Amino acid sequence: MKAIDVRGTAAALPEAWSSRALGKVGAARVKVLRMDELPGEEEAHGTAEALFVLDGRLELSVGGAGVSVRPGELYLVPAGATHAVRAGSRGALLIFAADVGAGAGTDADGDADADGDADGDADADAWRGRGCGGR
Repeated sequence: MKAIDVRGTAAALPEAWSSRALGKVGAARVKVLRMDELPGEEEAHGTAEALFVLDGRLELSVGGAGVSVRPGELYLVPAGATHAVRAGSRGALLIFAADVGAGAGTDADGDADADGDADGDADADAWRGRGCGGR
């Protein structure tokens, strides 16, 4: 497997809030997405997820409290925690989330795509809803 240009992949995404699966690590999907300045709806998941800001800033509301995540920082959202993207979130974000129903598509590097779609962007519709879990 060759190295993945994560920033380049994020920049090449067709629009904000679309995502691209990069691969799978254990039971977790790894994907990248581009954020715009708009807020998102509150959501919660049965499993924890890790949100790593590559560049820009992620503004979250977690359990009603404001959280600001800067470039190079990682935020762990606990399983079951209500959270939402707040206005002002922008840049590129890496998401590590439990894989629910992996298929056998391919990602940008030709490896197994944890989302099971051939082009790696099945989560784009979920992210356009401006949640932050992409489920």
